[in-house]
Amino acid sequence: MNSDCIIPGTLAIELTLQDGEVGVTNANGEVLIQSIQSSSRETDDVLPAIDALMKKANLKPSELSLIALSIGPSGFTTMRIATTIAKHISFITDAPIVAVPSAISAAASQSECELLLSIEAVKGNSFWLSQLSLYEGAWKCDATLTTIDAVKESSFTHQGILCNPQHAEIARVFNVPILPYAPSAKSLMIVSSNQFNRGETISAAALTPLYPREPEAVRKWKTQRNAR
Repeated sequence: MNSDCIIPGTLAIELTLQDGEVGVTNANGEVLIQSIQSSSRETDDVLPAIDALMKKANLKPSELSLIALSIGPSGFTTMRIATTIAKHISFITDAPIVAVPSAISAAASQSECELLLSIEAVKGNSFWLSQLSLYEGAWKCDATLTTIDAVKESSFTHQGILCNPQHAEIARVFNVPILPYAPSAKSLMIVSSNQFNRGETISAAALTPLYPREPEAVRKWKTQRNAR
């Protein structure tokens, strides 16, 4: 990946995986990355990490050019935290937001592939399936909630399927090479720069995480409410 296409003053928030990352580019386009435990609900590691990177990059909040956010799907709480942080920073700094499905961030880390599949949000027999294609330098994503039975009889000609190791059994059904699902702050920066240059931004007020199914906490609340 060519870091020259990353916009200086970009803040990237990639919390899809348990070991998340935040990243900042300074005025010269140098990429600074810090790993964090994005799954932690007791310790706020995200804002201190962003603050430390901003200071290291010698960037003031008003100098942010872009906020790149990986919107999932991932854990309900983690994605709400990431979205809330991006919203607040955008409100304060007026920096535009680019919302990127995490499968695109993961696909961008595979430098020699142009046609990929991705498995996310696995629950029982169902999962979020993304079909990803690289066209004229831009990743396109067609995603849907599906099941193993629904894809068993289908034929796929993709170059590989992105998935976490624990989902390898599902991935084998597709009969294509299994590749690591590894969205990163740097790949997120590159993809978001391309989207920003195409005018694909979203307002802080309209920003939402990507939830492939109703969050479990919401489902339980509705069940309890209807039982009264």
